[in-house]
Amino acid sequence: MNKKEKFQKLFGFKMPINGMMSAFRGKLFLDILQLDNKIAQRNPKYNPERCEYDNKPDYSLKMVIVKIYGQEASDLVDELIS
Repeated sequence: MNKKEKFQKLFGFKMPINGMMSAFRGKLFLDILQLDNKIAQRNPKYNPERCEYDNKPDYSLKMVIVKIYGQEASDLVDELIS
């Protein structure tokens, strides 16, 4: 399974790709801003503007990904933005 397929399996939606960075780096590069927006749209408990999850403050995107999608999903995101 390639990274795009793995992403879709873990998150349930297509991976948002940063085309410019992908072209520049020569490999898939995740668009982290689109991912943040997509997660917020799909999960009303997450408020990225206030860094809150379920009205709890100081929740980073990484913490939200682990909470909702699991550690494997978080590790994949780390890999796709490095």
